[in-house]
Amino acid sequence: MSGVAWVELCAGTAAVAHRLVGGADHDSAVTYQGAKRRYATAVLSALGLRPGQGAARVVLNDPGTWGRAWQSLVEPATVQEAVHLLRAWHRAGDEGRALFDRLEDAGQPADGAAWLAAFLALQDGAFGGKPVMAISSGAWSTPGYARSARQLEGEGTNEPRHFKWRLNPAGLARRLSRAGTVRWPASTTILRKSAAELDPGEIGVDARTFVYIDPPYAGTTGYGPTLSRAEVVEVARRFGAAGAVVAISEGEPVAELTGDGWQVVDITTAHRGQPRSFAKSRREFLTMNRPPHGRPAVQPSLFDLDEATACPA
Repeated sequence: MSGVAWVELCAGTAAVAHRLVGGADHDSAVTYQGAKRRYATAVLSALGLRPGQGAARVVLNDPGTWGRAWQSLVEPATVQEAVHLLRAWHRAGDEGRALFDRLEDAGQPADGAAWLAAFLALQDGAFGGKPVMAISSGAWSTPGYARSARQLEGEGTNEPRHFKWRLNPAGLARRLSRAGTVRWPASTTILRKSAAELDPGEIGVDARTFVYIDPPYAGTTGYGPTLSRAEVVEVARRFGAAGAVVAISEGEPVAELTGDGWQVVDITTAHRGQPRSFAKSRREFLTMNRPPHGRPAVQPSLFDLDEATACPA
C-alpha cells in the first residue's frame, strides 16, 4: 500500500478518495451536485498519484450530512445491511416517487444501516443531484424528487417510462455494494468540522500528505456547508505551510494564491463521461502549491488551426 496520507477537507461523496483507494472503476453510489467523479483521475494525475494505489491513511472531513454518512460508509457490515434493506424495498415493489415520498415523510431512522439506506435513496432520487440534508429535528430536508425536462416545461406530470432518475433501489443496491468493496485503511478518520477549524498538527501532516479542497465554487449556488474564498485561501496556506501538498478545485484559478507562486492546471478537457459545455462558468481548475506531475491534453479549436494543419476541403 502507498505510504501517502490523503486528506479531503470538504469530502462530500469523496470521489477522489474513492478513486485513489478503490481503483479506476470505483465511484460513489450516488450522484451529488459538485462531486468530482468525472475529474477524479485527472486530479490524482496532477498530484502524481494513480487510481487504486491506496493510501496508508485517509482523513475525510465534512461538517454536513455526508460526514454522518461516512461514519457508516467505512463500515463494511453497515453498508451490507443497507444493501439488504434496499433489496428488500425492491422485492416489495417500493420504488420511484412513492419510495422517495415515503422515506421523506418518515424522517430519519435511528438505526445506522436504515439511516444510510434512506439517505442514499433520497439523495439518489433528489432533483438535479442537489443535497439531501439531515436536520436536527429528525426530519429530512430535500430539493424534491427528480423531474424530467418535460415535466419542468409543464408538458405533463407523469415520469417517462425510462426516465433515468427513476429511484430504483435494486440499482442503488448494486452500486452501494460495489462501493462497499473499497477497503479503507484501518486508520481512516471521519471528521465533521468546518475546514476553517481544522489544525494540521491535530491531523498529522508531512511531506507525504496530500490535502484536497473542493469547496462550493465562488459565484455559484451553494450546496451544503460552505467556505468563503478567504477561508479557502487561509486553510490552503495553513496546510501548505505545514508541509503538505495542497490542491484546490475551483471553476477558476485561485488568484490570491497564484500571486504567491502556486501553480494552476486546467483539467476541463479531462472530464470523463458525457461531454459537457466548456463555457467559462463550467471550467475546472486545480490550484496547487507544487508543480503538477501532469496536465490534460488540450484539444485545440478548429478555428485555431492554420491552413497547413486544417483538413482538406
